Amino acid sequence: MEFKERVKALRKKRKLSQAQLADKIGVSAGTVGFWETGARMPSVKTQEALASFFNVSLDYLLCREDDSPYYLDPEIAEYAEFLRTNPEYRILFDTTRKVSKDDIDFVRQFLEKVVKDE
Repeated sequence: MEFKERVKALRKKRKLSQAQLADKIGVSAGTVGFWETGARMPSVKTQEALASFFNVSLDYLLCREDDSPYYLDPEIAEYAEFLRTNPEYRILFDTTRKVSKDDIDFVRQFLEKVVKDE
């Protein structure tokens, strides 16, 4: 897979048009079109913005690794970031893709209640 295909696949997985993606990262829709046809490559700064927006590594975005990103769903990615920055919660979860948003939310609410009741 090439960069142009990776960007297009990530965009479609998020159900975004080229114009919507462009708006999210501050470029023109035509620019996104150029990337997806392979006519141009974004700057390093824009590559980093794309990787961050899609919650993937730069290596994944640039096709230097083939493993799919851990969480493509932005809502799940938000919970994953919460777990990453709150290790006291992280220990409760098996770090597989089987962890759902509901699982994380349930444990988070439970722990917040326990801490509050202490």
